[in-house]
Amino acid sequence: MKVGGKLAIVSVLKKTRWAAIPLERSVSSTGGRNRSGRITVRGRGARRWRKSCQIDWFRRVLNEVGELVGFRHDSSRTGLASMVFYKKLGLFSYLLAAEGVSKGGVFVNTLSQYSTIFRRARRLNRKASGNSFIVRALSIGSHVFGLEAAPGRGGVFARAAGASMRIMQKIKVKGTETYVALRLRSGQTKYVHGDCRAVLGQVSNVRHRSYVCGKAGHRRNFGFRSKVRGVAMNPIDHPHGGGEGKTSGGRPSVSPWGWLTKGRKTTSVKVRKARVRWVRKLRYGHKRKKRQQINQRHYN
Repeated sequence: MKVGGKLAIVSVLKKTRWAAIPLERSVSSTGGRNRSGRITVRGRGARRWRKSCQIDWFRRVLNEVGELVGFRHDSSRTGLASMVFYKKLGLFSYLLAAEGVSKGGVFVNTLSQYSTIFRRARRLNRKASGNSFIVRALSIGSHVFGLEAAPGRGGVFARAAGASMRIMQKIKVKGTETYVALRLRSGQTKYVHGDCRAVLGQVSNVRHRSYVCGKAGHRRNFGFRSKVRGVAMNPIDHPHGGGEGKTSGGRPSVSPWGWLTKGRKTTSVKVRKARVRWVRKLRYGHKRKKRQQINQRHYN
């Protein structure tokens, strides 16, 4: 019995495609090569021609109410792109869509939850998700995505489908400056300046985790070639290669160049220690200075 090649594919994006105004750019395939033509990433090949939406990661339009016109599946990312129209400016823009928002919703990019423009938008749309704020203006426990690493640099954290970060703590430093601790899904804690902006809510297309490719030929369309196991190679090609019959490699898993592939630290000890010192200074530095001042007054 013959079975169709696309029988095993599970798609979760059928009703989200929408013909939009051209705010896109064509993306060419590198095939895993750099500008010199040398292979820098193995297992990559030609992929189908595609267009990518120009997402506004900086949320440049501030204090203007925008209406959500429709959604679009972007070939460069797993989350959906939402087309927003700013009526006063006559401007269209692509933004990363938040989960739970619907067509016709109203959004605003502002610095505070207590601004007049946000209250006006809240009356029109009761859901606050999808609006952009500075993180120190949000309450502890809020879930955000599209977080900036530094003020004014554009969103870089939590941009995949279903991703979000949780605000855990606010730390005041030097009187006026505030740093915010956010926890990623991986459990890692990130410390960013309080003036960094983020979008309230969770990235759209949460069901992407249910997506099943179905066949190898479908993955080839995305530029992924099949991989050859190291134990199936010759000893000249890979440290796991060679041997009579089937072997397990005889050593911990390594790359073709002998680097450990499981459990190896990706940052140097120097960088990790510097990071720990910075976090300790951020958390307890101002308290230590206060204690020193109190002790000096006491002994003087």
